[in-house]
Amino acid sequence: VSVAYTYGKSMDNGSDKRNVIWNTFDDANYWGPSNFDRRHVIVVSYIYDLPIFRDQGTLMRNLLGGWQISGSTFLRTGTPFSITRTNDIAGVGDGGNGQPVDLVGDPKTSVTNKFSSGTDTNFFFNPAAFANPAAGKYGNSTRNILRNPGDQQWDIAVFKNFSLGGRRKVQARAEVFNFPNQPNLGGVNSDITSPNFGRVITKDGSRRDIQIALRYLF
Repeated sequence: VSVAYTYGKSMDNGSDKRNVIWNTFDDANYWGPSNFDRRHVIVVSYIYDLPIFRDQGTLMRNLLGGWQISGSTFLRTGTPFSITRTNDIAGVGDGGNGQPVDLVGDPKTSVTNKFSSGTDTNFFFNPAAFANPAAGKYGNSTRNILRNPGDQQWDIAVFKNFSLGGRRKVQARAEVFNFPNQPNLGGVNSDITSPNFGRVITKDGSRRDIQIALRYLF
């Protein structure tokens, strides 16, 4: 069994070469967590040979023994995102790369961090904490001020080895990816003009996949 925990923190004012600073005269509010920053990551991996008939010296032991279980589990916090508009609020000629809005309250109040049907009160941040800036102004909110939901992945595999003598063996494998069929939530709606602003109304399409194989090793 191996367990790894990583605490990470990355800050920048441009995570890749295609990032465009909102205000080219002042990059102060563009400094923030990197787009790829995941604060917490836990990885658990394991492999176990079942002790039942581990010595496959006889036909019966060969048929009943040789079982192996392995798997990996990944738990990660979400990546950050910004609250912007794509219209030209500041009046500089182009809003296509996004322009920040105003932070006017606490975005962490009245949140449930639950999936939303679009008509309920489930929010991942308080939409009333943000407002459109005055015409000709840049908003005061900073880049990557909030975070998307975290995600998790659970994979497991069961192997059965049949010894054929010497180094030769046949291995039957059943591998299940996302075996509990755990749905991961999609990104938070960050469009201030949307009625679902602050909600998560999609999932990322994760599903249980099963793969069966037969291998000959020599």
